[in-house]
Amino acid sequence: MADRRLPELFEQANSTAAPAVSRRDATCGALTDGQLVMLTLNGGKRAFTTLSNRYDRPLRRLITRRTANIHDVDDIVQSVWIKAWQALGRYDVSRPFLNWLSVIATNQCRDHHRRSVSYATMLVASTQLAAGQGHGTLAADDIVASRHALADVRRQMQDLAPSLREALVESIEHQASHADIAHRLNVSPKAIEMRIRKARQHLRAALPHLM
Repeated sequence: MADRRLPELFEQANSTAAPAVSRRDATCGALTDGQLVMLTLNGGKRAFTTLSNRYDRPLRRLITRRTANIHDVDDIVQSVWIKAWQALGRYDVSRPFLNWLSVIATNQCRDHHRRSVSYATMLVASTQLAAGQGHGTLAADDIVASRHALADVRRQMQDLAPSLREALVESIEHQASHADIAHRLNVSPKAIEMRIRKARQHLRAALPHLM
């Protein structure tokens, strides 16, 4: 019964006629997850929107439990839906959609955490070396292994003035030279040097137990 209705629903999902919008939304909302996936694979973009609306809250709860920084949740949610869209053809409609989505979310949280640790390690190590402490990457790696320490580093980065944060991120994460950063931001290399110095001073003052 449901399969016979799919061509009709596909036409409704792609119709641009205004009077059909409410009926289309109601019809998509009545479909099972598997039917919505099949409809999406046939070009029904509204069907995928229905899926994302259906599971956005449980997805956010899962990601919030698994990430150290609440500010990262929106970015991870977006990446999960992009990955889900790209992998939708491999979804087994006999399995619960939320379980499948949760696997993607867990992997995205792990990837995000690894990137965060890598960035925080470089940040702590470079700030230590700039201060003449000379602890090196291994000591910094031990420091940011703590979930709380990682959250502290990311929180203080968020608190930096945008101009300071941008210069520091370009310098550490992208390993850009002062001259390259200055050219991109249309300021002098000396201004970039000052911004990075101020950013490091802020971090050392805010995180004396790490830097």
